[in-house]
Amino acid sequence: MTAFWLWAMAMAAANGAGGMIIDGSATCPTATEVALRFSTLSGPSAMDSGDRAWIEMAEDGVEIVLRRAEGALIGRRRIPAQGTCDERARIAAIVLATWESDVHPAFERPPMPTPSSPPPAPADDIVKPMPPTVPDHRKTAWDVGVGVSSSVAGGAFVAGARLAAAFMRPSGIGAQLTVGGEGDRSTAAGAGQAVWSRITAGAGPAYRRQLGAWAIDASFTVVAALFRVHGEQYPISYQSSGWDGGVSAGVRLIAPGRAWRPWLAIDATRWLDTRVVQDEVSGQTPEVPPWMASASLGFSFFGR
Repeated sequence: MTAFWLWAMAMAAANGAGGMIIDGSATCPTATEVALRFSTLSGPSAMDSGDRAWIEMAEDGVEIVLRRAEGALIGRRRIPAQGTCDERARIAAIVLATWESDVHPAFERPPMPTPSSPPPAPADDIVKPMPPTVPDHRKTAWDVGVGVSSSVAGGAFVAGARLAAAFMRPSGIGAQLTVGGEGDRSTAAGAGQAVWSRITAGAGPAYRRQLGAWAIDASFTVVAALFRVHGEQYPISYQSSGWDGGVSAGVRLIAPGRAWRPWLAIDATRWLDTRVVQDEVSGQTPEVPPWMASASLGFSFFGR
């Protein structure tokens, strides 16, 4: 019988403790445990507020959200995942009761408990209401976008295009994929010139850091490229192609936004193969620059 009455009290508390509905997906504590604790704090002065509380697990604790019946946010707080489930339920109930006493004067503010040893770390209240101008990126899983670029190698600037995709948490380590192409460059050799270009693709690890509504990526990429070269202004010209390998490092600054966000990327690439062009008449063999730097401006679509 004792177990039945405890269950009945918990169900009644979960569906209307102190006029409040407490629900959620948390497992330690459960919404029922929080509601049972809250019912011991409500007392006879509790109001039929109709407010709704939601309890759910977070990465580093338990998140508590309280809203009015019409949906307006009253408070949001994350408590550390420390102590037993019963201790967490007690703290969550006190947080809810404190918020209720703030918005409903007839509700008495509960006394703060004496924490067990070691005491739980303090939790920071999130400013309420939540600022609408700062997007929530906690569930962002991937982004893909395209941009235009300008690159320099051997002192010559050319325009190109860049495709960038990333898969990572909002702040942390992930992966990045890039595909790019650039216009033709030339280098003099004897009476003519050799014209060359590369189409590149690369993949590697990346690290993303949130800076408020902004974000910045740092990446290290292993790059493969299709190298193409042909001669111009020679009596007889040849053309050839081959594969190059290299390494690239760069940063990407991502501006605030919702689904579509602009970004600026700066990269430097070192090609591992040595490429030279040769004029058979003069015997000149100038080297194709092994370094390349580029700046890209584009837009990405962020999904989850």
